Amino acid sequence: EAFKKIYEEDPENIMALHFMGVIYIEKRDLKSARDCFKTIFQINPYYEPAYTNLGVVEELAGNFKEAETYFKKALELNPENLFARERLINLYLSQKFYKEAIQELETLKQQKSEAEQIHEKLALLYLQTKQYSKAVEELEYLLSKNPKDLNLMYYLSLVYIETQKLKEAEQILKQIISINPKNVNAFLNLATVYLKQKELKNALNIYDEILQFAEDLPDIYIYAAETAVDLKDYNLARKYIEKAVNKFPDNPDVNFIAGVVFDKLGNFEHLEIFMKKAISLKPDHAEALNYLGYSYADRGIYLNEALSLIEKAVKLKPNNGYYLDSLGWVYFRLGDKEKALKYLLEAVEHIKDDPVILEHLGDIYKELGNYKEALQAWQEAIKYHEKEEGIKERLEKKIKEVQQLLKNNANM
Repeated sequence: EAFKKIYEEDPENIMALHFMGVIYIEKRDLKSARDCFKTIFQINPYYEPAYTNLGVVEELAGNFKEAETYFKKALELNPENLFARERLINLYLSQKFYKEAIQELETLKQQKSEAEQIHEKLALLYLQTKQYSKAVEELEYLLSKNPKDLNLMYYLSLVYIETQKLKEAEQILKQIISINPKNVNAFLNLATVYLKQKELKNALNIYDEILQFAEDLPDIYIYAAETAVDLKDYNLARKYIEKAVNKFPDNPDVNFIAGVVFDKLGNFEHLEIFMKKAISLKPDHAEALNYLGYSYADRGIYLNEALSLIEKAVKLKPNNGYYLDSLGWVYFRLGDKEKALKYLLEAVEHIKDDPVILEHLGDIYKELGNYKEALQAWQEAIKYHEKEEGIKERLEKKIKEVQQLLKNNANM
């Protein structure tokens, strides 16, 4: 009321209008605040604080483009306006305009070079935008100031993993663990490093270490079971997943992995039980829908149900090459070779180096009488035979058969 009175007595009193506008912002009366600051422009169009505050008004109103315009005008009038620049940066971050946020942060860094928060924001943004060398530069600067900051060390390990500097990542993650022996994220990233280096037993040892102090995390049992499957130690995988099922019976992902493990053990009954439970717990579990559907199709049973399950998975993830392969394979089992070929070709477009998908494509070509295409698909598949146990011998047999068919046809 006092500022209103001053303004009524002196309509060109900019300070009265300014403080009235600020009070209106605090009261969230954005219309009145906007009117105050716009009135200031009629008196003095170069009054920089009015642009800054109008930016705040429009930001609070959700008018991000207008807020950007006012903050930038304030900075044009006064490049040292740190408040306006910081609000503009936060505005860009809220809209995920990372390039623009980085540009403003770099300018702000020149103005407040010692402000560690700016360097940290830049490091995370460079990590987010995959500008890894710049992320390292910022993180190393911050670590020079705070050499035992676990968060900074962790972010640096992420950069090293992304840039395949796995030994450096391993070293820094071990440092983190030596300082904080219960840092789950550091342990998990260390396991990731070992997996990338094909050191599966070391990764499994890490999961065992985590379970010593974090046995209530279902994902750890899942990762351990998956790693044991990759090691082809299916009985060990069963031990992990049975513990998980007992502790987390209503976790859909635990039930899914249980189904996978029992499939590897040749126990179809339990595969079916766990996959069905995963789907009942989470009807849009695309992996479980596809796995169960493909399991039926590959065995030539319940083909209509298999088709329904796989179609749901494809609807959820239409660009997943494995699901498209399953869809093609169930159509093949149903006798619709043309549809089967259509989906297998789509699958190969998405995944060009999977031996099973290429084998399926060759099988369909052979049934269609396209022996040259079948031979080509199988010869391509055999290049990647190491990815699938037992497939090499099967493919060699198929290749010999189709080569004989082509030879017979040429002699006719």
